[in-house]
Amino acid sequence: MFQISNMVTLIILFLIYSANGQIDLNIKNLQDQLVSLQTVVKSTVTDIGALRNEHRELQEKYSALWDQLSVLGHKNGRADSPDATKPAGPLGQRSYRAYLNTRASTPDSQNCVCTKGEKGASGPAGPVGKPGITGVPGERGPKGESGSPGFNGDDGLDGEKGDRGPKGDIGSPGQPGPKGVTGSSGQSGPKGDTGSNGQPGLKGDTGDTAATGQPGPKGDIGSSCQQGPKGETGATDHEKNIAFTAGVRNNMYVTLYGIIVYDDVNTNVGNAYNPATGTFTCIIPGIYVFSWSTEVNDSRYLKSELKVNGEHRLYLEVAAGIYANTGSATITLQLSVDDVVYISVFKVSHGLVLGMASSFSGYLLHAL
Repeated sequence: MFQISNMVTLIILFLIYSANGQIDLNIKNLQDQLVSLQTVVKSTVTDIGALRNEHRELQEKYSALWDQLSVLGHKNGRADSPDATKPAGPLGQRSYRAYLNTRASTPDSQNCVCTKGEKGASGPAGPVGKPGITGVPGERGPKGESGSPGFNGDDGLDGEKGDRGPKGDIGSPGQPGPKGVTGSSGQSGPKGDTGSNGQPGLKGDTGDTAATGQPGPKGDIGSSCQQGPKGETGATDHEKNIAFTAGVRNNMYVTLYGIIVYDDVNTNVGNAYNPATGTFTCIIPGIYVFSWSTEVNDSRYLKSELKVNGEHRLYLEVAAGIYANTGSATITLQLSVDDVVYISVFKVSHGLVLGMASSFSGYLLHAL
């Protein structure tokens, strides 16, 4: 029953659509007929104008014939006419209407008065004129009502698979995952080899004072010794001052595993820092404090590390979002002469530019 109802609905919609199409066709036919009628009217007007021109030409011919007849009648006039001895003057041109009026009232050569004759019978119909020129198109008719919506078409075929797009930029690092569950304890390994001897222990406490013994016998007088050479002069407190601070002169690109060169030196007491290479070389053994910072922009990521003689000592991770972000780290180290300290790139996002808020500094805390 439901299917029959749907079929009836579809048939009714089809009939309505067909009726609308027939109405549009009828309107188009009426417009074509109006254009044809306008063409016929314009052709008729043109024919009437041509007939008027032909009528005017016939009038002129009748007038010329009348003038010729008048001249002939004047030459053949009577001898006792008062004007017979006088030469005939020139005759003016008369219109067809004047010709008709004169013929109706002027005596002819036989002294007969002409009267207006009866109206002649209508002549035969003239030939059909040529078709007139095509008339200008009529004005555009009003917009018709919108037709009923059509039925939905079938789904189109699936398009071909597109080419693979270019590789995108490296995304920013994700947030650290949750700490994993502590694994079960492994089995005890085999007993290791005996280690090397440790450093000597600290000096023990002084023991109890023993009872004073008997004085020993007086020894022999020893031989005199030569005076030793003079020792070297010790370093002053001023010579033991080591401190430096350097920043970044311009925004700079950094490369993976490369040294970050802080080239804008503000302080360099002792000249232990080299702004051309970004390295610090120890010249006085002792305890040192180092700090460094990095500025990251444009949703980029940088993981740097402090190294001593190429060995890792401390990491610093900085990630930026919409706005720039700066991070810093500090470490205390015991250095020997000629130890080299610098900041290296461990991980970096593609296209990172190090900001001008980055810096590297260090100073001698205590000489050894």
